[in-house]
Amino acid sequence: MLSHRDMTMKMGWMRVSGALLLLLTGCGDDSNTTTTGLTTSGPGSTTDVLTTANSSTSDAPTTDTPTTDTPTTDVTTAPTTDVTTASTTDVTTASTGPSDPVCGNNVLEDGEACDDGNVADGDGCSAACVLESCGDGVIQGAEECDDGPNNGDDQMCTTMCKTAVCGDALVGPGEMCDDGNQVDDDACTNLCTTPACGDSIIQAPEECDDGNMVDTDACLATCLNAKCGDNAVQEGVEECDDGNMVDTDMCLGTCKNAKCGDTKVQMGVEECDDGNMVDTDMCLGTCKNAKCGDTKVQMGVEECDDGNMVDTDMCLGTCKNAKCGDGKVQMGVGCARTWSRPTLASTPARPPSAATARSRWASRTATTATWSTTTRATTCASRPSRRASGRRSAP
Repeated sequence: MLSHRDMTMKMGWMRVSGALLLLLTGCGDDSNTTTTGLTTSGPGSTTDVLTTANSSTSDAPTTDTPTTDTPTTDVTTAPTTDVTTASTTDVTTASTGPSDPVCGNNVLEDGEACDDGNVADGDGCSAACVLESCGDGVIQGAEECDDGPNNGDDQMCTTMCKTAVCGDALVGPGEMCDDGNQVDDDACTNLCTTPACGDSIIQAPEECDDGNMVDTDACLATCLNAKCGDNAVQEGVEECDDGNMVDTDMCLGTCKNAKCGDTKVQMGVEECDDGNMVDTDMCLGTCKNAKCGDTKVQMGVEECDDGNMVDTDMCLGTCKNAKCGDGKVQMGVGCARTWSRPTLASTPARPPSAATARSRWASRTATTATWSTTTRATTCASRPSRRASGRRSAP
């Protein structure tokens, strides 16, 4: 086996021999050498030295030149690895130049910000080998959203690629406020709304807040506790509420409907109200002042009361019991007695006084009993007149 040095020397001799061959072939004629080539192949292949000469088309005599055989044994077996490698590398580099970067080959090349060996988005390195970040329109990593250029702190997707929620201290769509806390009784509720009556959250100056605008329950629509005099009738508690504490109108200061017997005189309706339904006192059960003729016998004041002002029945118009001698003729019962003295000369008759007549009658009958109206009337009617008897009778 020849060493590399021996092989190099043999190759040099081959080149020299080839050159001499070309000189000898072209000596003494006008032929032009068109091609001289040296072809080599890989290790173990035969190396040929090829020379091609073109002669002119003249009638000059051709002289044959003896050919010297050159042994090719060593050249054939000589390796040509170095020569082939060097020539191939130079040619390739010169022809193609620098290669373009290929995204996804897991090699960071010029023009690439990253290359994770794939062409998938959302893993930190995009399909274009660009580092992904909030605002690029691709949801990745810890991002909850990414609307690209539409991200905003007043939008559904914030500039931090987080979905807007109440309590993130950013006033997003549908929020009236957002103070970033979970305190319900401050200026911004946990629903991100400003405090208002009816939101079910009691805040000063509210006394209550039941979440509705109903005025008939225990909490008014103004978020104040219901009470008598607030001009709102509390269902099941109040009968009325006219907004005042006056007891002389139709609604009392207790928010009860005014009525006879409530001890409150309703102006323009009642004459009196003693708090009872008794008809024998000064105020009737109809809250009218008692009077003769109201059909109610006022105890200690009236003897009777038949509801009329007629004097010819058993109860006079003065609410006194009719009786003989009361100056009123009780119809169908008796007469009214009149008395006269016998006429003496021209002296006009004058009846005795009622007291004298009764005294005389009492002494004559020897009785001290009090006569009833009926008895006296009957006696009076059955007694003949003095004119008929011709004598004076005692009453």
